[in-house]
Amino acid sequence: MFTVAKEWTIPTRGVGLPDYSTQAPIGGVPQGSIYTNNDSGELATRLGAYNSIDRRGTVVLHDNFESGTEGWVKTLGAGVGSNCEWSTESFRNGGYSMKVSGGLATASTVRRMWGVSDPNKVGMEFSFAVEFYNMLAGTNYYSDNVNQYYAMWYLVGAQLYVLDATAGAVLVGNDVEALFDDQNFNTIKMVWDTETARYTRILFNQVEFDITQRSVPFLPAPIVGKHMAAELQIASRAAANDYIYLDDFIATINEPNNT
Repeated sequence: MFTVAKEWTIPTRGVGLPDYSTQAPIGGVPQGSIYTNNDSGELATRLGAYNSIDRRGTVVLHDNFESGTEGWVKTLGAGVGSNCEWSTESFRNGGYSMKVSGGLATASTVRRMWGVSDPNKVGMEFSFAVEFYNMLAGTNYYSDNVNQYYAMWYLVGAQLYVLDATAGAVLVGNDVEALFDDQNFNTIKMVWDTETARYTRILFNQVEFDITQRSVPFLPAPIVGKHMAAELQIASRAAANDYIYLDDFIATINEPNNT
Protein backbone atom coordinates (compact mmCIF):
# COMPACT_ATOMS: atom_id res chain seq x y z
CA MET A 1 0.00 0.00 0.00
CA PHE A 2 1.20 3.49 -0.87
CA THR A 3 0.82 6.41 1.46
CA VAL A 4 1.12 10.07 0.68
CA ALA A 5 4.00 11.45 2.64
CA LYS A 6 3.36 15.07 1.73
CA GLU A 7 0.54 16.98 0.07
CA TRP A 8 1.92 19.22 -2.65
CA THR A 9 0.53 22.65 -3.37
CA ILE A 10 1.12 23.74 -6.95
CA PRO A 11 2.91 27.10 -6.77
CA THR A 12 1.95 29.86 -9.15
CA ARG A 13 3.83 32.85 -10.47
CA GLY A 14 1.08 35.29 -11.30
CA VAL A 15 -2.36 34.85 -12.83
CA GLY A 16 -1.82 31.65 -14.81
CA LEU A 17 -2.51 27.97 -14.32
CA PRO A 18 0.15 25.27 -13.73
CA ASP A 19 2.22 24.50 -16.83
CA TYR A 20 2.34 20.70 -16.91
CA SER A 21 4.43 20.73 -20.09
CA THR A 22 7.42 22.25 -18.31
CA GLN A 23 10.14 19.75 -17.48
CA ALA A 24 10.84 19.32 -13.79
CA PRO A 25 13.20 17.09 -11.78
CA ILE A 26 11.86 13.67 -10.79
CA GLY A 27 9.57 14.18 -7.85
CA GLY A 28 9.30 17.87 -8.64
CA VAL A 29 6.13 19.88 -9.02
CA PRO A 30 4.96 21.71 -12.17
CA GLN A 31 5.34 25.43 -11.84
CA GLY A 32 2.51 27.82 -12.45
CA SER A 33 2.68 29.73 -15.71
CA ILE A 34 2.75 33.50 -15.72
CA TYR A 35 -0.07 33.78 -18.24
CA THR A 36 -3.11 31.74 -19.12
CA ASN A 37 -3.70 30.30 -22.60
CA ASN A 38 -5.98 33.24 -23.39
CA ASP A 39 -3.19 35.62 -22.46
CA SER A 40 -0.78 33.68 -24.67
CA GLY A 41 -3.17 33.96 -27.61
CA GLU A 42 -3.40 37.70 -27.05
CA LEU A 43 0.37 37.93 -26.91
CA ALA A 44 0.76 35.95 -30.14
CA THR A 45 -1.53 38.41 -31.91
CA ARG A 46 0.22 41.44 -30.51
CA LEU A 47 3.68 40.16 -31.46
CA GLY A 48 2.58 40.67 -35.05
CA ALA A 49 1.70 44.32 -34.41
CA TYR A 50 4.07 46.74 -36.10
CA ASN A 51 2.98 49.50 -33.72
CA SER A 52 4.87 48.36 -30.65
CA ILE A 53 3.82 51.59 -28.93
CA ASP A 54 0.12 50.75 -29.16
CA ARG A 55 -0.65 47.19 -28.11
CA ARG A 56 -3.64 48.40 -26.16
CA GLY A 57 -7.18 47.06 -26.15
CA THR A 58 -8.63 43.55 -26.09
CA VAL A 59 -8.40 41.64 -29.37
CA VAL A 60 -11.79 40.36 -30.57
CA LEU A 61 -10.92 39.59 -34.18
CA HIS A 62 -7.62 38.81 -35.91
CA ASP A 63 -7.26 37.81 -39.55
CA ASN A 64 -3.81 37.18 -41.01
CA PHE A 65 -5.23 35.62 -44.21
CA GLU A 66 -3.21 32.44 -43.77
CA SER A 67 -6.39 30.40 -44.26
CA GLY A 68 -7.86 32.42 -47.12
CA THR A 69 -10.12 35.45 -47.42
CA GLU A 70 -13.29 33.89 -45.99
CA GLY A 71 -15.48 36.48 -44.31
CA TRP A 72 -14.41 39.28 -46.65
CA VAL A 73 -16.84 40.30 -49.39
CA LYS A 74 -16.28 42.68 -52.28
CA THR A 75 -19.13 45.20 -52.06
CA LEU A 76 -18.00 47.69 -54.70
CA GLY A 77 -16.04 47.36 -57.92
CA ALA A 78 -17.51 46.74 -61.32
CA GLY A 79 -14.68 48.10 -63.47
CA VAL A 80 -12.45 45.99 -65.69
CA GLY A 81 -9.93 44.14 -63.53
CA SER A 82 -11.65 44.80 -60.21
CA ASN A 83 -10.88 41.86 -57.94
CA CYS A 84 -10.37 40.54 -54.41
CA GLU A 85 -8.16 37.46 -54.06
CA TRP A 86 -5.93 35.39 -51.79
CA SER A 87 -2.34 36.18 -52.67
CA THR A 88 1.22 34.91 -52.11
CA GLU A 89 2.80 37.81 -54.02
CA SER A 90 3.39 39.98 -50.97
CA PHE A 91 2.80 39.44 -47.26
CA ARG A 92 3.81 40.88 -43.93
CA ASN A 93 3.74 37.74 -41.81
CA GLY A 94 3.33 34.11 -42.82
CA GLY A 95 2.98 33.53 -46.55
CA TYR A 96 -0.36 35.05 -47.58
CA SER A 97 -2.26 38.30 -47.80
CA MET A 98 -5.45 39.62 -49.40
CA LYS A 99 -4.97 41.49 -52.68
CA VAL A 100 -7.61 44.03 -53.68
CA SER A 101 -7.42 45.45 -57.21
CA GLY A 102 -9.33 48.46 -58.47
CA GLY A 103 -10.94 48.51 -61.88
CA LEU A 104 -9.85 50.94 -64.56
CA ALA A 105 -10.63 54.42 -63.19
CA THR A 106 -12.83 52.90 -60.48
CA ALA A 107 -12.53 51.80 -56.86
CA SER A 108 -12.88 48.38 -55.24
CA THR A 109 -14.19 47.95 -51.69
CA VAL A 110 -14.08 44.88 -49.44
CA ARG A 111 -16.03 44.40 -46.20
CA ARG A 112 -15.79 42.19 -43.12
CA MET A 113 -18.57 42.13 -40.50
CA TRP A 114 -18.60 40.86 -36.90
CA GLY A 115 -21.07 40.98 -34.03
CA VAL A 116 -20.73 43.18 -30.95
CA SER A 117 -22.87 44.02 -27.91
CA ASP A 118 -21.64 47.20 -26.19
CA PRO A 119 -18.17 47.71 -27.63
CA ASN A 120 -17.31 51.09 -25.96
CA LYS A 121 -13.88 52.20 -27.24
CA VAL A 122 -13.05 50.24 -30.38
CA GLY A 123 -9.88 49.94 -32.42
CA MET A 124 -9.23 48.74 -35.97
CA GLU A 125 -5.72 48.00 -37.18
CA PHE A 126 -4.33 46.52 -40.38
CA SER A 127 -1.17 46.53 -42.43
CA PHE A 128 -1.04 47.33 -46.12
CA ALA A 129 1.42 47.56 -49.00
CA VAL A 130 0.61 49.81 -51.93
CA GLU A 131 2.68 51.12 -54.81
CA PHE A 132 0.35 53.62 -56.43
CA TYR A 133 -2.67 55.74 -55.69
CA ASN A 134 -5.06 56.11 -52.77
CA MET A 135 -6.62 54.11 -49.96
CA LEU A 136 -9.75 54.57 -47.84
CA ALA A 137 -10.29 52.63 -44.61
CA GLY A 138 -13.19 52.72 -42.20
CA THR A 139 -15.60 50.93 -39.92
CA ASN A 140 -19.36 51.31 -39.68
CA TYR A 141 -21.00 50.66 -36.30
CA TYR A 142 -24.60 49.53 -36.76
CA SER A 143 -26.77 50.28 -33.74
CA ASP A 144 -29.46 52.95 -33.26
CA ASN A 145 -27.66 54.79 -36.06
CA VAL A 146 -24.95 53.85 -38.51
CA ASN A 147 -21.84 55.61 -37.21
CA GLN A 148 -19.20 55.98 -39.92
CA TYR A 149 -15.57 56.04 -38.81
CA TYR A 150 -13.30 56.63 -41.78
CA ALA A 151 -9.69 57.51 -42.45
CA MET A 152 -8.25 58.32 -45.86
CA TRP A 153 -4.63 58.12 -46.93
CA TYR A 154 -3.45 59.71 -50.18
CA LEU A 155 -0.21 58.57 -51.74
CA VAL A 156 0.36 61.96 -53.37
CA GLY A 157 1.77 64.13 -50.59
CA ALA A 158 1.38 61.28 -48.08
CA GLN A 159 -1.66 62.99 -46.59
CA LEU A 160 -3.81 61.47 -43.86
CA TYR A 161 -7.45 62.52 -43.35
CA VAL A 162 -10.37 61.53 -41.12
CA LEU A 163 -14.03 61.95 -41.99
CA ASP A 164 -15.66 64.50 -39.66
CA ALA A 165 -19.41 64.89 -39.08
CA THR A 166 -19.50 68.61 -39.89
CA ALA A 167 -16.27 69.42 -41.71
CA GLY A 168 -16.08 66.41 -44.01
CA ALA A 169 -12.57 65.20 -44.83
CA VAL A 170 -10.20 66.84 -42.31
CA LEU A 171 -6.45 66.82 -42.81
CA VAL A 172 -4.65 65.12 -39.92
CA GLY A 173 -1.10 65.20 -41.21
CA ASN A 174 1.07 66.02 -44.23
CA ASP A 175 4.11 64.04 -45.34
CA VAL A 176 3.13 61.09 -43.17
CA GLU A 177 6.12 58.78 -43.37
CA ALA A 178 5.26 55.66 -45.31
CA LEU A 179 6.79 52.92 -47.45
CA PHE A 180 5.84 53.34 -51.10
CA ASP A 181 6.13 49.92 -52.71
CA ASP A 182 4.14 46.71 -52.78
CA GLN A 183 6.61 44.63 -50.74
CA ASN A 184 6.91 46.82 -47.62
CA PHE A 185 3.94 47.11 -45.30
CA ASN A 186 2.64 50.15 -43.45
CA THR A 187 0.35 49.87 -40.44
CA ILE A 188 -2.62 52.06 -39.59
CA LYS A 189 -4.79 51.95 -36.47
CA MET A 190 -7.86 54.01 -35.67
CA VAL A 191 -9.61 54.19 -32.27
CA TRP A 192 -13.02 55.67 -31.54
CA ASP A 193 -15.70 55.81 -28.84
CA THR A 194 -19.07 54.35 -29.81
CA GLU A 195 -20.84 55.94 -26.82
CA THR A 196 -19.86 59.51 -27.65
CA ALA A 197 -19.55 58.96 -31.42
CA ARG A 198 -16.16 60.66 -31.41
CA TYR A 199 -12.73 59.66 -32.59
CA THR A 200 -9.96 59.02 -30.07
CA ARG A 201 -6.68 58.61 -31.92
CA ILE A 202 -5.18 57.41 -35.16
CA LEU A 203 -1.74 55.92 -35.68
CA PHE A 204 0.19 55.63 -38.89
CA ASN A 205 3.28 53.48 -38.46
CA GLN A 206 5.06 55.00 -35.45
CA VAL A 207 3.25 58.36 -35.42
CA GLU A 208 0.15 58.96 -33.26
CA PHE A 209 -2.39 61.73 -33.90
CA ASP A 210 -4.90 63.00 -31.34
CA ILE A 211 -8.27 63.36 -33.06
CA THR A 212 -10.54 63.63 -30.01
CA GLN A 213 -11.98 66.89 -31.32
CA ARG A 214 -13.50 65.18 -34.32
CA SER A 215 -17.06 63.85 -34.26
CA VAL A 216 -18.23 60.94 -36.33
CA PRO A 217 -20.76 61.11 -39.20
CA PHE A 218 -23.84 58.94 -38.81
CA LEU A 219 -26.88 57.83 -40.76
CA PRO A 220 -30.31 57.37 -39.09
CA ALA A 221 -30.72 53.74 -40.09
CA PRO A 222 -31.53 51.50 -37.10
CA ILE A 223 -31.31 47.76 -37.66
CA VAL A 224 -31.82 44.61 -35.61
CA GLY A 225 -28.62 43.31 -34.05
CA LYS A 226 -25.60 45.43 -33.27
CA HIS A 227 -22.58 44.73 -35.41
CA MET A 228 -19.56 46.33 -36.98
CA ALA A 229 -18.32 46.28 -40.56
CA ALA A 230 -14.78 47.11 -41.64
CA GLU A 231 -14.44 48.54 -45.14
CA LEU A 232 -11.21 48.92 -47.08
CA GLN A 233 -11.05 50.57 -50.49
CA ILE A 234 -8.42 51.11 -53.18
CA ALA A 235 -8.96 53.72 -55.88
CA SER A 236 -7.47 53.00 -59.29
CA ARG A 237 -6.15 55.30 -62.01
CA ALA A 238 -7.75 55.60 -65.44
CA ALA A 239 -5.19 53.47 -67.27
CA ALA A 240 -4.19 51.04 -64.54
CA ASN A 241 -5.49 48.35 -62.21
CA ASP A 242 -3.91 49.66 -59.03
CA TYR A 243 -3.89 47.23 -56.14
CA ILE A 244 -3.23 46.93 -52.42
CA TYR A 245 -2.11 44.02 -50.23
CA LEU A 246 -3.76 43.73 -46.80
CA ASP A 247 -2.44 41.70 -43.88
CA ASP A 248 -2.86 41.35 -40.09
CA PHE A 249 -6.30 42.82 -39.60
CA ILE A 250 -6.96 43.31 -35.86
CA ALA A 251 -10.16 44.56 -34.20
CA THR A 252 -10.12 45.51 -30.51
CA ILE A 253 -12.43 46.74 -27.76
CA ASN A 254 -11.78 48.24 -24.30
CA GLU A 255 -9.28 50.71 -25.71
CA PRO A 256 -8.01 53.19 -23.11
CA ASN A 257 -8.05 56.96 -23.42
CA ASN A 258 -5.10 58.73 -24.99
CA THR A 259 -1.96 58.73 -22.87
